[in-house]
Amino acid sequence: GLIAYLNFNDVSGTTVPDQTSNGLDATASQVVNRTSQAPLSARDGATRALDFDGTDDYVNFGDSPDIGTSDFTVETWVRTTQTTEAVLINSRQNGSTDGQWTLKMSHNVGSTPANAGKPYFWDYASSAYGFQCLSDTTINDGMWHHVAFRKDGTAGKFFINGVPDTTSCTANSNIDYEPRDLSLGYDKRDATSDPDYYDGELDEIRIWSEARTQNEIREYMFKPLLGQEPNLEAYYPLDNPRHDHVHDMSLSNNHGTFY
Repeated sequence: GLIAYLNFNDVSGTTVPDQTSNGLDATASQVVNRTSQAPLSARDGATRALDFDGTDDYVNFGDSPDIGTSDFTVETWVRTTQTTEAVLINSRQNGSTDGQWTLKMSHNVGSTPANAGKPYFWDYASSAYGFQCLSDTTINDGMWHHVAFRKDGTAGKFFINGVPDTTSCTANSNIDYEPRDLSLGYDKRDATSDPDYYDGELDEIRIWSEARTQNEIREYMFKPLLGQEPNLEAYYPLDNPRHDHVHDMSLSNNHGTFY
């Protein structure tokens, strides 16, 4: 018969309760936090997302996708009440500033408090910014919001909950996105001086080497992907982290580690 059943959905502290009557609870050395209210259901019907504590939680992957100068879209579901600067998704590393990009919240909020809770995207190469784009929508209200940023040539645009945003965007050049260290929840390059840890939840992160249309963003924002879609460079559903591993469900297989 069934000796023990650990589903990891009712973790309390580091205790993983046995769902049978045998009382064979387990102790986890590290627990990836989950929420029961993620916007998309996993294939097993559960609703989970990755929860960052704003202090020292982050995910590191290997190299980010080699997008080059192709069009580009990055999207994720976000839930937070954070008012300080915070990195959501980051492609940067020590030793080089070329070909890097960042999707974050509340850019320079100390000097420009009106930006608190607004998504911001920037990229950088050859000692100059390419894109510097600020959403006009405040999303740090504790509710789930879908955030997509699209780079279409030298035009940048945010879509919030599938709706085009009034985006303040400066585009000086089309940056060559070289493979850099991809991370979630903090700024790896400035980790010792200005890490910008994220306090909130993320779900369904997707990186594309194409400019997704509004119809595509709206149609698929509530749908899990197969992972084999054309131009899908990375896909992190974040609905089934195993211990400290975060799986890339795209064909790139660029898996990460949760710290």
